[in-house]
Amino acid sequence: MAMDTNISSVKSKIIIVITLIVVAIITTINPVYPNEQFLQHMGTLLISLILVVDLKRNKLKLAAFIAVALFILIHIIGARWIYSFVPYEDWLNTFFGWDLNSPRNHYDRFVHFHLEYSFPPIYTEFFLHLKLRM
Repeated sequence: MAMDTNISSVKSKIIIVITLIVVAIITTINPVYPNEQFLQHMGTLLISLILVVDLKRNKLKLAAFIAVALFILIHIIGARWIYSFVPYEDWLNTFFGWDLNSPRNHYDRFVHFHLEYSFPPIYTEFFLHLKLRM
């Protein structure tokens, strides 16, 4: 039973990484700010190393893996519009009828807010593994 769960977890992780790669490729087609595109994706690439390493080692629980993947997804979307110009207000208005009418684009704040909820599962697992080794 544990082996089936482990295989299922690895398959889910592979699907998540493939999905992130596809979304990243799609968002780099005809970029809004082509000169800044690579620079904006540098952080995404660095954070993605966590997922790539875990695909080989399979140490992270699926929930922690998904949390990091969501954080990367938010960065991929932000990198397309260099964060300051993400049209999230247009999306909220289109899908929910919400008109925030804010003079400032708060997408960067949303990314920082999400960081506070994405990485605690990873910190927890890291320190638990560290404690178990000591």
